[in-house]
Amino acid sequence: MKKMLVLFFALMMVSMVSIISSASAEDKYSENLIPVMTSATTPSGKVTSSSAYSSTPTWKGFDGNKNYYVNSEKGYEAWGAPTATGWLAYEFPAQKTISKYVISYGKTVANGYNNGMNPKDWTFEGSNNGTNWVVLDTQSNITSWTEDEEKSFVFDNNTPYKIYRINISANNGSLNTNVKVTVHELGMMEKLQPSTPALTAVGGDAKIDLSWAPTSGATGYNIKRSTISGGPYTTVASNVYGSPYIDTTVTNGITYYYIVTGLNERGESGYSNEASATPTSKIKVNLIDAGGDSFIVLKPNGTVWTGGNSAITQVKGTGGIGYLTDIKSVSGGFLQNAVVKSDGTVWAWGQNLFGELGDGTTITRNTPVQVVGPGGVGYLDGVAAIDSSVYFNAALKSDGTVWTWGQNLTGQLGAVSPNRYNPIQVQGAGGIGFLTDVVAIAVGSKHVLALKQDGTVWSWGDYWEGQLGDGSPIGSNNQGKSRPAQVKNVGGIGYLTDVVAISAGGDHSMALKSDGTVYAWGNNSFYTLGDGTIIRSSTPVQVKGVNGVGNLSDVVGIAASSSHSLIVKSDGTVWSWGYNANGQLGAGSTVSMAMYPLQVKGALGEGYLSDIIIVAASNNKNVALKSDGSVYCWGGTAATTCGQPTPIKNVPVKIPNLDLLSPSAPFNLVTSEITASSTRLSWNANPSAEGVVTYEIYKGDVVIGSTESTTFVVDNLEPNTNYTFTIKAIDASGNTSIKSNVVNVSTL
Repeated sequence: MKKMLVLFFALMMVSMVSIISSASAEDKYSENLIPVMTSATTPSGKVTSSSAYSSTPTWKGFDGNKNYYVNSEKGYEAWGAPTATGWLAYEFPAQKTISKYVISYGKTVANGYNNGMNPKDWTFEGSNNGTNWVVLDTQSNITSWTEDEEKSFVFDNNTPYKIYRINISANNGSLNTNVKVTVHELGMMEKLQPSTPALTAVGGDAKIDLSWAPTSGATGYNIKRSTISGGPYTTVASNVYGSPYIDTTVTNGITYYYIVTGLNERGESGYSNEASATPTSKIKVNLIDAGGDSFIVLKPNGTVWTGGNSAITQVKGTGGIGYLTDIKSVSGGFLQNAVVKSDGTVWAWGQNLFGELGDGTTITRNTPVQVVGPGGVGYLDGVAAIDSSVYFNAALKSDGTVWTWGQNLTGQLGAVSPNRYNPIQVQGAGGIGFLTDVVAIAVGSKHVLALKQDGTVWSWGDYWEGQLGDGSPIGSNNQGKSRPAQVKNVGGIGYLTDVVAISAGGDHSMALKSDGTVYAWGNNSFYTLGDGTIIRSSTPVQVKGVNGVGNLSDVVGIAASSSHSLIVKSDGTVWSWGYNANGQLGAGSTVSMAMYPLQVKGALGEGYLSDIIIVAASNNKNVALKSDGSVYCWGGTAATTCGQPTPIKNVPVKIPNLDLLSPSAPFNLVTSEITASSTRLSWNANPSAEGVVTYEIYKGDVVIGSTESTTFVVDNLEPNTNYTFTIKAIDASGNTSIKSNVVNVSTL
């Protein structure tokens, strides 16, 4: 360990010398934690030594007096041993994390006293049982001792011990016949809690960047977060060395609230300011989707579940063996579904009349098959997101290119080609090169939208109803457009820009601008465009506000269906307009259609739906994901419309046992009742973690047990050994939280 000698000379009668090792100049320490001892055991703790001369008993090394001898009235006031080596120890009533000790040197008026009695070489050690000792600091060749001097020694220590001692291996050559080595006064200190940091948070793609300025006295930092402003907070990272820190355990679209605390051996600082951020993806990744009269959902553990006209079931693996796992995005088509694995491969199942499954055949599959590569060679990879239609699919690669397969009746594959049983790349405008820089795709019945990184929108395929938005003649007898065309602006003047999200319905399209306004174009037979008319439009029109007053604003999410539209506002409320024959507007209304936005009711019609972060729409059904991970559904034509038998279709119902977010982690994990072979762990259940059924106990990275309670006794530990423990929560859906805060345990 590298050490440095720092001398501080006070302009006072008393000079002080500090020897500091591996410590920050900003570190702050407690007062001496050892009380003024009046005997070996009073007032508290216990004093021991290797030996002591009769006139210099052991406890005198902690009597609050730094002198050796002043006069006969007071006598000797220091510990002295009759040997040239020896140790002096103090046992605290409870473990302490000592990281500084001070040797005081006072008056030395005494016959036979000489500088050689002072320690020259020693180690400072810690123990929990008095047998096994850990060297915390080593000093050598300390030869200069002056009256009224204090020598301070600082070292790094993160482990608490009950007993500490100075173990002297050499003195400075004492000539005294009775006392060979002495310590006038020994003090021990802990590092004080650090000051509170100031925090900032910036959201990125599947990450949040946290930064703060270094704070006084901190050796590390704890990062804590919540999905609720004001907490309770869960520790997501412990003893982080310093700023910045990147949290990658986040889900795009969810707002997270963070605080940071400074940390050292003395404990934690107070909370920093709360900083919030919402991670967003340039490429849309679906957690939920709806298609036909069913829905598909992705759980945090990478498994996929479907429901709608039947009970909710987990999707099997290839050939029906095991289950589909390691999925990062899902899409629901009319009679087929597709998913993207974390390795960028694509898997699909369902109807396959036109090669829409992409496996090179037209064979319908009831379990997933892997989508092959272009020309049927190898397999499609590098995919970030996928969107499924009636008879075709489109995939967006991480490099911003788009690939399609299946039916090509109206040019929806983006190339002049017959139906394709394997992927082809979408061409560029005018058939020149290929479409690039795409960050989102959306497919309708027979058309496709692509959002570019620059905020422009491009489309191809069927334009009979004006759904391409490029001003093409409505109702003309066409075979569609097989090359991307740029979507025009309102009235066909210029082009639509500043778009951040797109959605394609059966034969209408929607776009969300960065200012929170919404635009739509295409079929408007059921007031689907939200402009208060039933006039089709081949260029975008702006969606109006409630009751046609002003324009819709403050929108953060959109979803287009075959005959109705949905949006999510920044306050988490959901609004809908268009066709309502099957209750798909969710407003509890019996009207057949609505020309302006209606607010979607709450579960079973009570209040209004809130805290929604994602919505998805199929022909007659909608699903919505709340910030707590619960999923709600409404609309549909079948008796079992939302994975459960219900006569209620025109207001949302909560889908039971379907939780799409991991529970919040337990917090305030502490340890108690430490022995040589066991300890008790206790923690708080996070109030925001609904449906937790059990907790997993980790020793290091190994699961050692589970419990339904918030306490657990760990047995079979080794004596005088350091351990780390954490806890995870598991909910009824099998979702697992991140780990709790870490606790360190040193057995006795």
